[in-house]
Amino acid sequence: MSRILLLLALGLVSLTLCLENIVTERDDGKFYKRNNIFILNDRNHPSFVNLYKYVFVYYKDQDGTDEDLEIRGKLEELAIALENITPKAFVAELDLSKEIFVDEKEMGVREIVGIQSTPHYKFYVSMSRGFDYKRDLKITEIVSYVKSKITLSSTEITTMDDFEQNYHSNRPLVTFIGEQGTDNYNAYQETAKLLMYDKNLTFTHVNSANLNPDLASSLGVTGPIKDYMIKVFNPNDNSASYSKPKVDHIELKDFIINAAFSDYATDELHILQEDTFAKILSYHKALLLFCPGTDEAMTKESEQVVNTFLPQLDTIGQSIFVFKASESKKLLNILGLDLTEQPQLWIMDFRDLEKDLQRYKFTGNTISLPLLTSFYNGWRENKLTVYFPPEPSKGGDYENGVLRLDQNIFYDVIRNPDFETMVFFYVDNCDVCDMFMPIYEKVAMELKGVNQIKLAKINMSMNTLQRQAGVEDNTKLPKVMFYPKSHLDTGLEFNSGVQEKDIISFLYKHKTLTTSEDEEINDDL
Repeated sequence: MSRILLLLALGLVSLTLCLENIVTERDDGKFYKRNNIFILNDRNHPSFVNLYKYVFVYYKDQDGTDEDLEIRGKLEELAIALENITPKAFVAELDLSKEIFVDEKEMGVREIVGIQSTPHYKFYVSMSRGFDYKRDLKITEIVSYVKSKITLSSTEITTMDDFEQNYHSNRPLVTFIGEQGTDNYNAYQETAKLLMYDKNLTFTHVNSANLNPDLASSLGVTGPIKDYMIKVFNPNDNSASYSKPKVDHIELKDFIINAAFSDYATDELHILQEDTFAKILSYHKALLLFCPGTDEAMTKESEQVVNTFLPQLDTIGQSIFVFKASESKKLLNILGLDLTEQPQLWIMDFRDLEKDLQRYKFTGNTISLPLLTSFYNGWRENKLTVYFPPEPSKGGDYENGVLRLDQNIFYDVIRNPDFETMVFFYVDNCDVCDMFMPIYEKVAMELKGVNQIKLAKINMSMNTLQRQAGVEDNTKLPKVMFYPKSHLDTGLEFNSGVQEKDIISFLYKHKTLTTSEDEEINDDL
């Protein structure tokens, strides 16, 4: 018995390593709207403004105030007005006061968007960084502004500010420099229409009359322009210029694609880092990813197979990149992958803007050249089945007196004003978890009549929390946390023993909701 208690104590205090397979979602995924206005949060905001061609966003700090209700009324009218212009324009709102941060270093929407005060309005055009809207909040004024932004295939640059808003590190920028209205300018606009959504590029134009020295320097223009010049900037700050006497559609299209994506020629298996992944995501292409395993010999052998396969691919201007995943746990979480003994092959498909990320898993026991070729060809021919991770466990019911939680109800339960909750964070295939669970369930049954306290559990192998609520290190589970009203955000960790009386004593010491029965119970303790 003493040996079991020792194991339990060691497991709960030293926080056994049991959580290597947590999958962190890139965002909340689903968008919903109220009265024609999409309701965003800090997790799905990037996806929304990137997925849709035209988005007008209202950023606020408070919900339900008189000012907020007045603004929302106008925006509901705006949503209808924009729908009459184009079905691809949407209105959304984001309440900044409800942002959830994974850690203190994480930048929120306020910092990323550059919001100094609220209310703040921004108009996003085809994955641009967005344009601050500072005019009157009149429907006719906003509609006029939107029309001016969507009539051309490219955005006009007149100042350094405009250039900086359009050129950033995550996607290629194409710029026409010259007089507007010429045959070459019109041909450029037609080429832009073909490529801007298909290849996810930003297209801009600069009138020769606005090309001041500072702007010319930023664009890399060092001398006079005879007629026009087309510059292509890729995310690694490399640029290429096109200036034939007459713009040829096919030639210009091929030139832009090759220049924009030239950094990722597949001549060797490059390491995929987090910043590189962000760029590939913004290209809306596909990613053939080799993920090393913990078995070094098997990994080395499989990597040689992938390197042998690479010469068969010509990815310049094509739809797929090939990379080797770094061993960064954060990157693996972003990709939704686990580090396993055997190396893995995946195809991450970002090509369809109307769909979520499509993931395809190589299912062979070993990675061989014939199987890899078959896997790749199956993807190209749309013969592969999309991989879906296991569904999170359902919550809301009781098991042996313990309330079962899932990621959808976790925060609602711990913030319930009528009771305070202790939560056992456990994972699959964990001996310490299995040994502690009967003790925890026995305490739950003993406190069943105490309405101010609930004992709950959540399987972290099957659930992902936006904010871990005191469980910052996913490798250190199991863990027991108590969330009294005084510590809802951080929780109090229980590590005071492994016996029933230890848990009960801890609960009554730290709970803040009291009843007339508490005095008697404390006397018994």
